[in-house]
Amino acid sequence: MDTDQVIEAYLTRSPSLVKENANQGFSMSGLKTTIAEHVLKEDLLSKSPAAAFHMTGAMHLHDSGGGEFAAYCHGGDLLNLLMTGIDNPAGTSSKPAKHFDVAVDHIVNYMYTIQNEWEGAQALSSFDTLLAPFVRADRLTQRQVEQSIQRMVYNLSYPLRAAMQTPFTNLSFDLVCPGHMKDEPAIVGGLPTEDKLSDFQDEMDMINIAFCDVMLQGDRDGNPHTFPIPTYGITKEFDWDSNVANKIFDVAAKFGLPYFMNYIGTGMDPSSNRAMCCVTGDTKIISKGKHGISYKPINEFRKNTDTNVLINGEFEPATWFRTKTDSLRRVVFANGQTVRFSPDHPCITRRGEVDAADVTDDDWMPFSLTGYEGEGGSYDLGKFIGLYIAEGSHGDHGPVFSLDASRSDLIDFVTTFASDYYGAHSTISEMTSPISGNNSCVNIRVNSLTIENLIDEYVKGMIAIDKHLSSKVFKMSREFRQGVLDGEFAGDGSTRMRVCTVSQQLAEDFCCLISSLGSVAGITVDNRDSSCGKLSDNPLYLVRPYNVQGPRTKYKDVYEIDGDQIWIKVREITSGTGRCSVYDFEMDTDDHIF
Repeated sequence: MDTDQVIEAYLTRSPSLVKENANQGFSMSGLKTTIAEHVLKEDLLSKSPAAAFHMTGAMHLHDSGGGEFAAYCHGGDLLNLLMTGIDNPAGTSSKPAKHFDVAVDHIVNYMYTIQNEWEGAQALSSFDTLLAPFVRADRLTQRQVEQSIQRMVYNLSYPLRAAMQTPFTNLSFDLVCPGHMKDEPAIVGGLPTEDKLSDFQDEMDMINIAFCDVMLQGDRDGNPHTFPIPTYGITKEFDWDSNVANKIFDVAAKFGLPYFMNYIGTGMDPSSNRAMCCVTGDTKIISKGKHGISYKPINEFRKNTDTNVLINGEFEPATWFRTKTDSLRRVVFANGQTVRFSPDHPCITRRGEVDAADVTDDDWMPFSLTGYEGEGGSYDLGKFIGLYIAEGSHGDHGPVFSLDASRSDLIDFVTTFASDYYGAHSTISEMTSPISGNNSCVNIRVNSLTIENLIDEYVKGMIAIDKHLSSKVFKMSREFRQGVLDGEFAGDGSTRMRVCTVSQQLAEDFCCLISSLGSVAGITVDNRDSSCGKLSDNPLYLVRPYNVQGPRTKYKDVYEIDGDQIWIKVREITSGTGRCSVYDFEMDTDDHIF
């Protein structure tokens, strides 16, 4: 069908075009949308082997007007909306809501804005749980709550979507505060309060009754409000005889509106789609935002920015806020890595989920063996950076590499790389080794400030004890990051694959780098070992990657490989007291794993 035929079919109200979607209205917007969807659909069919089946009538590809570009449904994050407000890249943005009526309006505006990018439904969860604190803060009556709910329902019922459609919206109601949210702070005005979400059952009931009353009334003519569709979770704790339950069943009996999620018969866990943690602000994480992948402490994140946190090889959307705790649990694993939690942080162990306060030195916890790809940078560039980390320093006119004179392969690599890629000339001279006292080393002076500036993009710290990796290293490709690791190993000169450094931060960075490549490392502190050229009184940090690809799947009471994860034994637990800040992250994922 060409464009003229599409226009003619629409204007004559061909059932295949005008009546395919019950939510569309016959209108100028509908005509424009039909033409646009026809073009996108034809483009999609031209690329799909299923097109022949569709064209011959053997099968029907329904609702393909978005082509290959538009996704179907979208589940939004109401907590994030309440914490950040409306971020409108095309116009006016709003601060987080401080009052119930504004929060309700933000939901409407969010739904109308986000529906431009999706073909299907827009949904928000825990409507009653997260909005209940606003009802108390504003000291609202039942009538006032109902008035705001009524305004929201009517405003979500106007045909402001393309083709005179009402946005397909869905709101999920918890009825009682879910177990995984009970101890979370209530959010008002974008900030956590002293109250817990579980403290607002009366206000949740007010919201649920108000919503049901509005839906029961229908519109001016008694017709049902078809949107937003309410979804209710049926759990073992559902109170079948409560006033709220009776109201819900009245709505279902009169209009058949609600969806019900059966958490009893299906065996699904109502909280299985969330992973939460409370960790200290100096904890470094790999995340991905609008500027790409970064690696930095949590306390350096800008508040109210979208954050995708690396978990098990994927970058999962996360919301976060800062809160307070009176104590911390410091967990040291058998591989030497250390994590600090708030006592109520849920930890996954071999015996199941337990609070951090209940973790013992008999527990094992899972670490991921799934890396990620990243973008940019070659293996050779990474190896050059790794060699600098191991044996490099700043010179007057460029970087200086101090290498074992017997390693002609590394000497050739440094000089050739500098010459071929940057046209830089290198000067080689013998030097006395500070360890052996003989002329077993050479200095390679690369005469290029351009290369020195390049190195500074990836390596921070002017002296050995301050050296650490920049965030940019973790943005780069897997090949580049592998090159950094191999370059460090080669420059270290040890027959064993390990990183030796007096910089604790660099040691921790390499542990994270190794994890980003789909492995895991052990870190130890050695005050005696001189095999790495230890020349100061500072502790020496040794980082050794485990051979997770080898035949051995278990090593003593240290680790045991289990598919794409590795269980690490807890070695030591200590507690600290004193009020401090921790950062609460929540992610929509089933993977509770380091």
